[in-house]
Amino acid sequence: MESRPNRGSFVSQLCNVFGLLPLSLRASVAEQLRGHGIGTEGAPGELRERLNDLYLEEVRRLRDRQRSGEIPLAEYASHVDALKRRYPLLGLPVEMWTE
Repeated sequence: MESRPNRGSFVSQLCNVFGLLPLSLRASVAEQLRGHGIGTEGAPGELRERLNDLYLEEVRRLRDRQRSGEIPLAEYASHVDALKRRYPLLGLPVEMWTE
C-alpha cells in the first residue's frame, strides 16, 4: 500500500514552531471519534486518516464475509449502507471538525 504524507502531523509541527494554539475539535466530532475507539489527540487531518483506515478495515471484513457466503449477495448492499451510516464524519470536510 502506498504511504500518504501525514498532513496532520505537519500542521501540528507548524503550530509548535510558530507558537500557535492547536485547533479544538467540536464536541460532537470528539464524541464520534471516541465511539470508534479513536482518541482525540492529534491534528484533525491525522484523526480523519485514522478513522478512514478503520472504515476501510471494516469494509474489507464485510466484503470477506460476503465472499465466504456469510452474507448473501442480495443483502450485501444493506450491510454496506449500514456501515457507511456508522461513519458520518467521513462525509464532513475536515475543516468543519474544529471550532
